[in-house]
Amino acid sequence: MELAVFTVIRLLIPLTILRFPLFGFLASIIADAADYDRIGLGVLIGENDYQIWDKVLDTYFLAIATLVVWKLTDRLSRNTAVVLLAWRLLGVAVFNLTGIRQVLLFFPNILESFLVFVFAFIFFTHKKSVFSSRTDLFITLIILSVPKIIQEYFWHFQKNIPWQTYPFNFSSYDLTQTINQIFWVVVYASLPLGFLIWKISTSLRTK
Repeated sequence: MELAVFTVIRLLIPLTILRFPLFGFLASIIADAADYDRIGLGVLIGENDYQIWDKVLDTYFLAIATLVVWKLTDRLSRNTAVVLLAWRLLGVAVFNLTGIRQVLLFFPNILESFLVFVFAFIFFTHKKSVFSSRTDLFITLIILSVPKIIQEYFWHFQKNIPWQTYPFNFSSYDLTQTINQIFWVVVYASLPLGFLIWKISTSLRTK
């Protein structure tokens, strides 16, 4: 029953992307992360079954977001989103066929970071053209890829999360968990977030 509730939540929340692209997409990412403690740790289903269930639902909300990008942005952004989705779909298919989690490192979910970047840029600048050139796009993809590949490595090779592999230890367990999570979120997000802020501010100055 609880698994069915989580599944319905994961199916319904992405529909908000159609009306509120940025916030709906962020809510979908949060829903994706929030189910791990209950489902991904083997509470309701096994780890391998969880990975398949999770990747199918990930693909579902990424496909919806890619459809929205197709309607909101320029050709360069649209084509990039479709290529990244296709690459991720290939990775999920290979994983489902082989059951080998490590293959996902070679098909990192760069699309997720790319969509956050695009939706945030459009939301704050109200511009459809996100990238000024293919070089601009290439630099952006490199910056978005680095933290995502590191994340995929921890998930699928270490089979752990960074703050459990390299923790800061305090006397309080709750404080330890909180500090470690905040630290690693900052590590992951600092480079792409800083670049996004710079790109938005630059675009607004040239408006």
